[in-house]
Amino acid sequence: MTERIQPYDPGRWPDRNSYLMYLRHLVVYEFAESMASNLRVLDLGCGVGYGSAVLIKRAKQVVSLDIDWRSLLTSPHLKHSANRLTADSVHLPFTTHSFDLVVSFQVIEHIQADLEYLYEIKRILKPQGRFIVSTPNRLLRLFPFQPPFNPYHVREYTSRSLKKVLTQLFSNVEVLGLKSTAEIMNLEKKRLRQNPLRVYLEVIADSVLPNSLAYNLKRLYQRRSRQILNKREDADALSTSWEARYSTKDYWIDSTEIAKSLDLIGLCQKH
Repeated sequence: MTERIQPYDPGRWPDRNSYLMYLRHLVVYEFAESMASNLRVLDLGCGVGYGSAVLIKRAKQVVSLDIDWRSLLTSPHLKHSANRLTADSVHLPFTTHSFDLVVSFQVIEHIQADLEYLYEIKRILKPQGRFIVSTPNRLLRLFPFQPPFNPYHVREYTSRSLKKVLTQLFSNVEVLGLKSTAEIMNLEKKRLRQNPLRVYLEVIADSVLPNSLAYNLKRLYQRRSRQILNKREDADALSTSWEARYSTKDYWIDSTEIAKSLDLIGLCQKH
């Protein structure tokens, strides 16, 4: 089982955080679109394919790949695309030098064998091909030594640890940060707020409890935290259309103060 960003119809978003998370993912696809002109592109871990629909505006071809066949089969964003495949990210069904550009957003943190995943991406890229990766910024989300609270994440990266793993396979690597307005950043910090005592008690519990029990306790706490957060949303926000209030223009990507970013963006080139 995996987590998904599911776009809703206009005016049908269930809460503000869902819409902001969607925008946060969408703006990175728009960033990648600017580099996809007339290229053969792989959207690796495409989910329901809303990002593939952005990339195809400029790309020559977009192949959409995800491990979850249901997302590919039922997606309205891919219903007219013949280029959709189901596969494991560490066993890609493509020949060497197949793509000019590979994008893989919010995927690497889910992969146990991250080096194998990166090796496969490098293998299928053409010489001088580019790879763009995004992942949550650990420094914004976790305390020191805290494992990911998201039960679907194997690990989370700082800009330093992301660059370290990328440079093991790619010789030209740059790490950027996804930023937002102060209002959105404050909302995200509120969403992520944790009790340090509970966090470190959980770390201890993880070391002594069976994995399945620890996993279920995390899921229960996460669900309860979302319920509490939704109740905290102020009346003004609840009475405002999300689409009218926020857009991808509230986000940007640059190389400054990366440690304070929402997400990390890795730009890699194969030689």
